[in-house]
Amino acid sequence: MGASRAGVTPAGLALGDLRRRLVFVVVLTSGVVASLIYMTLSPILPQMAAHFGGADGELAAQLGMTMPSLGIMVAGALSGWMVARVGLRPLLLAAFAGVGVFGSAGGLFGDIWAFSVTRLLLGFSGGFLTTACIALMAELYDETGRSKMIGYWKATVGLSVMPVVLGSGALAEAFGWRMAFAMFAGLAAPVVLLGLLVVPGFRATAVAETGQGGEHGGVRRIWPIFVMIFVLHIMMMMGGTQLPLVFSQLGLTSTKTLALLISVTAPLSGVASLCSGHLQARFGERTVLCGGVALTGLGAVVIGLAPSIGLATAGNALFTLGCGAFLPLYMTMPINRVSAASRSAAIGLVQFSMYLGAFVNPLVLAPLRKGLGPDGMYLLIGSLAIAGAAAGGLRLVLLSRPRTAPAGA
Repeated sequence: MGASRAGVTPAGLALGDLRRRLVFVVVLTSGVVASLIYMTLSPILPQMAAHFGGADGELAAQLGMTMPSLGIMVAGALSGWMVARVGLRPLLLAAFAGVGVFGSAGGLFGDIWAFSVTRLLLGFSGGFLTTACIALMAELYDETGRSKMIGYWKATVGLSVMPVVLGSGALAEAFGWRMAFAMFAGLAAPVVLLGLLVVPGFRATAVAETGQGGEHGGVRRIWPIFVMIFVLHIMMMMGGTQLPLVFSQLGLTSTKTLALLISVTAPLSGVASLCSGHLQARFGERTVLCGGVALTGLGAVVIGLAPSIGLATAGNALFTLGCGAFLPLYMTMPINRVSAASRSAAIGLVQFSMYLGAFVNPLVLAPLRKGLGPDGMYLLIGSLAIAGAAAGGLRLVLLSRPRTAPAGA
């Protein structure tokens, strides 16, 4: 699981192998948190809706999903500023504690607005936690090592979805829906204790090197990457917001079957993310990016043309694999292009771009779905993705061609 010593920075080597691996366990656990924030609610939504009752029940379900996203977006925008002033270790431990406290608090309140506030603060804590953990990896691993480690981290996010859903459902069935929220405290408490023992006390290099102005200047230079992440995440979120409409159009009416068809492909994202860092080391990050986007586009085209539920599911498998391949690049591309002073701000803006894309996904795609239908929308988006990946691949080929020496040289 760990990187080779060639992939470790001097700061990482100073920790020793065992302690560095334990730090990485803490980082991996933050990937499970990303699944907990949203997937804990999935099995208990009917019980929650019944508890809050009527329109309030539907509102609680909507706020339970949207409020954490707003919190993460705000935390992403503030992350660079917070790391520069607080430091990675205090912010990481405080964010983990916040996840435990505010995540568990979601099961304590019967008032819908109190519930919403806890979900907002949970997203806030989760956003700071991700920034601190990725920035910590950037301190401990060089460019080669961190691409693999971030791939492992992203894989943890995808692979933890099914255990989280099953655990939440089992707790709710045995003890009631409120007990599902205890998963947050059960995860956070031991990790905070482990973090107190093993996480090193880095302070932000931004203050020592360039100050706040230099930090934000470095981030501004890579704004096209944030735009790319925003666009790609709109496409990636189609699996959750648009795919059920395609299955419905193909005649699927069972919600249990729909959940099964979507969930069986979810681990493929984790598998692809697990391989992404190794592929980046072998072929380069831009090649992996173009390949992942092309595979995602191909999956979307297959979904759009699918005459049957089985073929649409196969298309979704390709779609999910492609997304898993380029997801780790969300983090590695920005932090490999800025100085250490700008990393935390870059990581925070990655989260802002991602969750903004997820937030506007229904708004952007609704006109396309209305005009073309769900299948036509998938076909169009997939074709555009393949065309964009082909253009990026052609540019890579042209840039890699040897320059012809001038005559007589």
